[in-house]
Amino acid sequence: MSNPKDSQRRIGSPPKAGAESLFPPGYNASHALIIGINYAGNANHAIRRLANAVADAEAIAACLPRYEFQQIVTLLEENATCDNIRAALDDLTNREQVKENDRIFIFYAGHGEFREVNTRDGKERRGYLIPYDDDGKWPNRIPMDELRTTWEASPAKHVLVILDACYSGLANGRRSATNAISNTDSAVTRYRARQIITAGTSDETIDDLFYSEDGGASRHSYLTHGLVETLQHGSLPQYDTINAETLYEHLRERIVKASNNRQRPTFGNHGHERGVVLLSRPGVNLPGDLYNNLHNNDASQIGAALGDLGRLLETKEQQFQQSDLTEDGIEEWRGLVANEAMRLVREQSDDVVLRQSSRLLQLTLARSARLPAQFLPELVAFLHNGPPARVEQAATMLVQLANSTPTLD
Repeated sequence: MSNPKDSQRRIGSPPKAGAESLFPPGYNASHALIIGINYAGNANHAIRRLANAVADAEAIAACLPRYEFQQIVTLLEENATCDNIRAALDDLTNREQVKENDRIFIFYAGHGEFREVNTRDGKERRGYLIPYDDDGKWPNRIPMDELRTTWEASPAKHVLVILDACYSGLANGRRSATNAISNTDSAVTRYRARQIITAGTSDETIDDLFYSEDGGASRHSYLTHGLVETLQHGSLPQYDTINAETLYEHLRERIVKASNNRQRPTFGNHGHERGVVLLSRPGVNLPGDLYNNLHNNDASQIGAALGDLGRLLETKEQQFQQSDLTEDGIEEWRGLVANEAMRLVREQSDDVVLRQSSRLLQLTLARSARLPAQFLPELVAFLHNGPPARVEQAATMLVQLANSTPTLD
């Protein structure tokens, strides 16, 4: 089998040794395979070129680090060959790379097709995903059933597949559902889950361009437009968490309305246990506007957002003092804030932002019993090989942490 590692792009980095997962119920690692194909250079002139599939895949991949996906493999255009897709799927069954308490997310944007085959019960449609190097012959296409082969062989606890393709409902087959039972009980995340969301039913073709109510066109399909918007915002208005079922309910309502009922997403539970794939942890997510301001390029907006982040943490600390938040809950919030602050300490060159993020980090670490072991090694490393501004901030933080006298002033 060919190895796609030279033709794939990885985003993010593996978790540090000994780092505690901040994601209840404790996925040890999260893996994503993101595929997007426009077929712009495909030699098969019979295949229609798409406008937005690559942009769809890139947008989804960009959202995932926020949801603690550490291993993200993207296969775009000419890299999304039949062999490379199969090899990447095979990697997700490798027990050296994927463990029993892991989570897998697979997203595909590209063409889908069906083929009628004879069975004992009569003719039956079988769905296929079309790779970049499609030559019009069925052996070089990927049966949607191979997704089932992947998750049956994978040791991962949770697998979520989202297919943005024509006839994608065939992947759900008879397990297709028009209404999922939304379940926000975190206990269900302890059980195995194999779930699929598709852009349409088994007999629907899919638009790869979304038109808003005012007639404006998006760079994304109906499905991806709603999915990206949800992942960027970080919450669903009617639910307290984002899991596979609540996400489907939200997307289906929006897509059916936006497409004038031309597209009807489907949902399928393919496991034998009652687990649900969790994307966001209940209540421990930054508001969308705050997250976006922390991640832009304007130092003044980042500085203002850091002030908001500090005030948000203070609110959570007060809730903890009033017994409205558990110790595990406040540690999750401290971890979320510390990760954002540490990211800015690593990346920012603006002196004001660097000082603000350093003060917020030292405050958060001083209050936590769990986080210092995760962050102190990197701060110590700054003393030896960091740029001067970071050496100064790291030294200050280490001294104040030793004295337990952090301040935000």
